[in-house]
Amino acid sequence: MTAAELLKAYEKGKRDFGGAYLRGAYLRGADLREADLGAADLRGADLRGADLRGADLGGADLGGADLGEADLGEADLGGADLGGADLFLADLGDQWVVQGATRSDGYQFLLTNLTEEGVRLKAGCRNFTIAEAIKHWTVTRGGTRLGDETYAIINHLVELAFLRGLIDENCEPVKK
Repeated sequence: MTAAELLKAYEKGKRDFGGAYLRGAYLRGADLREADLGAADLRGADLRGADLRGADLGGADLGGADLGEADLGEADLGGADLGGADLFLADLGDQWVVQGATRSDGYQFLLTNLTEEGVRLKAGCRNFTIAEAIKHWTVTRGGTRLGDETYAIINHLVELAFLRGLIDENCEPVKK
């Protein structure tokens, strides 16, 4: 499906685009409120300034997508891959993403609180609670330089989220 086909179908009232292949699509400023884009391939798509309020983006691949200034209020981002996505000035409503460093082997780390997920640490295909993440990387990378780098990134993400008032001292989300 092309971006033009999606926009034309949306204009005619269609909302179900789940699983659509829209890699690199130019959808800048598009009105896609309430659209079902669950599990869609939106890698590298230009969604800057798009209105995605209430859209289902659950499980979508948004890796490298430009979501700057997009309105994602009440959008479902649960399970979405946001690795490398530009979220500068995006309105995520009650959800949040803290973008972290990219580890020396190329994995970007994110700390998120998305719809129905709770606080999660994500890197590549990994999607853990903070406790699960520490346990996983202790078992798989403990005592290595990559492990030390991983712990530094996790600690930095947690500290940023705490300083921004997103989580409390127990790493639970702060209610606004």
